[in-house]
Amino acid sequence: MDPSAEESEAAPAELLESDADRSLSAVVRTESSALHAGPLPHPDQFRQYEETLPGAADRILTMAEEESKHRQLMERSILELEQAGIELQREVIQEEVAQSRLGLLIGAVVSVILVVVAVIVAVIGHPWPAVVIGTADIVALASVFVYGARTRGSGATLEAGSADGDE
Repeated sequence: MDPSAEESEAAPAELLESDADRSLSAVVRTESSALHAGPLPHPDQFRQYEETLPGAADRILTMAEEESKHRQLMERSILELEQAGIELQREVIQEEVAQSRLGLLIGAVVSVILVVVAVIVAVIGHPWPAVVIGTADIVALASVFVYGARTRGSGATLEAGSADGDE
C-alpha cells in the first residue's frame, strides 16, 4: 500500500476523535413577528401610550368612536341621497308619462275636430277645402307617429350609450 493512502485514512479518524473531545455548541435563533390591524393600536402599544402620556388611551378611544360615528353618519347621508335621487327620478318619470298622456289626448281631440270640420265643409258643398283639411289632419297624425318613433328609438340608444359609458 501507498504510505500516502495510510495517512489519508488516519486523518479522518483523528478528526472524529478530536471532534468528540470538543463540546458542541449550537446557536439557535428564533424570530417572530406579529401583525395588528384595526382602528386602535395593539394593547401593548395602548399601555405604552398611557404610560407615556396619562389620558392618551382615553383620547385615542374617543377619537376612534367619533371617527366611527362620523363614518356611519356619512354612509347614512349617502344612502338617503341615493334614495332621494331614486324618488326624484320616479317623480320625473311619472310627470313625463302624465305629460305624454295629456299630449295624446289633446292630439286626439284636435284630430277629431279637424275630421268633423272637414266633413262639415264637404257637406256644405266645398269638397276641395274638405280634402285639404282631411289631408292635413292625416299628414299631421302620420308625422307625429314617425317623430315619436324616432324620438323613442334615439332616446333608447342614448340611454344605452350613457349606461355603457358609466361602467
